[in-house]
Amino acid sequence: MEFSEIVEYAKSGLELPKISSQSEHLAYLTVICILEAFRNRTINGAQAKNQKEKAEQLFHDAREQETDRLMVYQTYQQNILKVEEILHEINKEFSNQEADKDKIIDLSLRALEVLTNIKLNRSR
Repeated sequence: MEFSEIVEYAKSGLELPKISSQSEHLAYLTVICILEAFRNRTINGAQAKNQKEKAEQLFHDAREQETDRLMVYQTYQQNILKVEEILHEINKEFSNQEADKDKIIDLSLRALEVLTNIKLNRSR
């Protein structure tokens, strides 16, 4: 949802949809406070405009942070799935009577690389 849409919800007195993000809800409440202060003549038009512009900038900053956190979480989930696949391969190798210890070590190191996002030097 764009900031201008949030402003329209606040001006009309409509509630935001429940599925709105935290940044959208905070922007909505901020705009309501600015509108009330303006209507009650606590602040003048110039002050209200200035506060609205600050609120919009904070809203955009918060959305950017939400996007960054979402990307980090998605990357984390993808890495966990990769590690689960590697662990499955390790368990399969352990169940083999003649388990290849070098393969188990390589798989374990690969899992560690995925978890830490650090490429290990595997020279022997």
